[in-house]
Amino acid sequence: MIAKSSWYKSFSVFYSKLSEIAEAYGSSAETLIEIYETCWQHDTDYQWSRICSTYPAFKEASQYDKERILDLLSRIRSGKKKSKEEVIRTSKVETGDGKLYEEIYRDGQALFIDPEGNTYEELEIGGLKYVPISGDELTEGAVLLPSGLEEYKDERTLIAEIQAHIHKYVDVSPFFETVSAYYILLTWLYDELNTLPYLRVLGDTGTGKSRFLDTVGRLCYKATIVSGAITPAPIYRLIRKWQGTIIIDEGDFRASDEKNEVIKILNCGFERGRPVVRSQKDHPDSLQILPTFSPKIIASRKRFDDVALESRCLTEIMQETDRDIPYLLPTKFYEEEQRLRNKLLAFRFQNHGRVDLENAQKLAELDVENRLKQAMSSFIVLFANNEKLYNEFTAFLINYNRELVEQRSETYEGAIVQVIFDLVTEYQENVPDVQNVQNVQLGNEDLAGLKITAADIADRLREKYGMQEVTARSVGRRIRTLGMTTRLERRGGERKRYLNLDAVQLTKLIKKYIPDVFEGKKQGDILDIKDINTGLNAENVQFMTTPIEGKCERCGRETWLDHEWIDEDGDVRHICPECAAELKDEND
Repeated sequence: MIAKSSWYKSFSVFYSKLSEIAEAYGSSAETLIEIYETCWQHDTDYQWSRICSTYPAFKEASQYDKERILDLLSRIRSGKKKSKEEVIRTSKVETGDGKLYEEIYRDGQALFIDPEGNTYEELEIGGLKYVPISGDELTEGAVLLPSGLEEYKDERTLIAEIQAHIHKYVDVSPFFETVSAYYILLTWLYDELNTLPYLRVLGDTGTGKSRFLDTVGRLCYKATIVSGAITPAPIYRLIRKWQGTIIIDEGDFRASDEKNEVIKILNCGFERGRPVVRSQKDHPDSLQILPTFSPKIIASRKRFDDVALESRCLTEIMQETDRDIPYLLPTKFYEEEQRLRNKLLAFRFQNHGRVDLENAQKLAELDVENRLKQAMSSFIVLFANNEKLYNEFTAFLINYNRELVEQRSETYEGAIVQVIFDLVTEYQENVPDVQNVQNVQLGNEDLAGLKITAADIADRLREKYGMQEVTARSVGRRIRTLGMTTRLERRGGERKRYLNLDAVQLTKLIKKYIPDVFEGKKQGDILDIKDINTGLNAENVQFMTTPIEGKCERCGRETWLDHEWIDEDGDVRHICPECAAELKDEND
């Protein structure tokens, strides 16, 4: 007992010191220990590279902090090794050489399984004993795991099977079926990524939101179903314990204050290394580092008020279906999803450790908001080698980006930007060149003669937009939130404060708040200039930035149409990607 007490005392001291350093870099002692357990057999350079790849903030650590962290991790692990009673309960184990074991749930028993299909009740690796997690989450179906491994032909076939399952049980658009299928795949590799989007459905009662959560959510990696009167505490615990996909119905939020706390989880949880930090009520000097990073599938009746959070969601607006979809989920549904989960586990084993994050950089030149690029860049890991899906995906982002701009245009700030744009347009005839963000011809010297005050903007808002309650003071405050500055000048015997009009900044604001500026000719220019078109464009075949569902006017198939074809008679036809490829080959 004395030895055990001594070990726990030492462990407490080491853990406390490690927590203090880790929290300064946005991490936690527990997370660092988990990373260290996967690489302790390697040299210190490799150990540190693994820590930095998971939490890039550690790249800025001093040599002193680096040595302290690795030393404390080594001491903690040595202490654990000496404690024969130490048992680690976890749902996955990765060895120092990269071998992965995952938890499955079969016939009421939790087991580990390896890529060869061998199962284990427990694992002993490096002097530590690992035991799979058991409990009510599994027996009551709150956490869904595979029951074993099942082979799949290839990724394209697996995606087709997932899409067929989705199509059978829930009614969403063809493109969102594709996105949902890829999101499911993404969740099974999310622990190798640094950022994630959320999948979200919007709609009133009876439009199929809950069915979407059941159909799509239950196929995700370690689907963790959070339902009932949701409070934030169990969400934090479930993320830490299972590190799976959180399935949330916004209608289950218990109260507005609880909803706000869940929104905080969503705001932080899209990116690795952004935990929620809170002080404990009874111990104010002790901090809680609460994990938030995980895939999330959300159902809600309306959009989030937070525009930043909106841009992190891939959204489908649900409508009542007229398709023949089962009203109640049959037994066959649960059998199908179990087989798919087993195939998805095989997909995880086959692709774990092969994710190339450099592929995410393919979105760098896409002309959408940086925040949206950041949220969606993880998808490129899956899309990068499939030209058709990659281009459908980028077209979707362009149109989704426009929706965000439309929402923003309806805000107070959006009205102010519109007025500034109107005033600048009236001032100089060639100001529409500002619309072309690739070739800004209007310079600051062209704007120097234009004098705009907050009072001018307020007057125009009242006259043109009927916003009778606005004042010059309130406009001035909003101008500052837009990042614009002002200057004092004496004019006509009085001093007035005028806007500093910068052509580049004005271009960015127009792009951010006025949706119609990039419609028509500029939308095509964006695709051409950024070189993200399908590669199928020919003299008589052009990629459409807004794909539509319908019958291909060349082959007659009901499918997704993303090209326009000018036929021999000069008529414009909507055609599918396969026909576009054939026509391109003919032209070549």
